[in-house]
Amino acid sequence: LPIYDIQINRIMSGHRNFWEVDDSPPDNFRKAAFVEELGCFVYLTCLRLLPALVRQWYARLDKNATTAVDRFTSQFVSPILIQQELESILRKPYSSANMQ
Repeated sequence: LPIYDIQINRIMSGHRNFWEVDDSPPDNFRKAAFVEELGCFVYLTCLRLLPALVRQWYARLDKNATTAVDRFTSQFVSPILIQQELESILRKPYSSANMQ
């Protein structure tokens, strides 16, 4: 599973364009990796943009699936979302005008 973290970071940083066709011959492993990367990207994007939808989906899962989703999310997705949120906070100009 650690490969997902690398793949998600590559996708989010723009190192991979899903719609770009390369010249290497397609094989089953590459196709499977592409589907896994696409799934990770969709899940991460949904968590960022549509969290209520993900919560509804999650509420309908069985116990085994929730355990797997919890483990995957906390280990690989949450650190990315937290890092992105902290970076967006740091990019905002600091103003002490609202501090009392």
